[in-house]
Amino acid sequence: MDEPTVTVGVDGSVYRFHPKFHNLMVEKISQLIKPGITFDLMLSEDGSGRGAALVAAVACREDILNGKK
Repeated sequence: MDEPTVTVGVDGSVYRFHPKFHNLMVEKISQLIKPGITFDLMLSEDGSGRGAALVAAVACREDILNGKK
């Protein structure tokens, strides 16, 4: 994806309950993406990968509607 800002929906108990997992993911993703790209990780609590994708899509759409993109 060649987007300057990306929201990633994440589900699962490890992400939700592990005290350091969010920071570990942010650190690793930061190493893997192109410089200049910003991203947010957003918890999806419905236990479904489709739900995680839906959360990311809604957050992205709200950013567009609010002029953040």
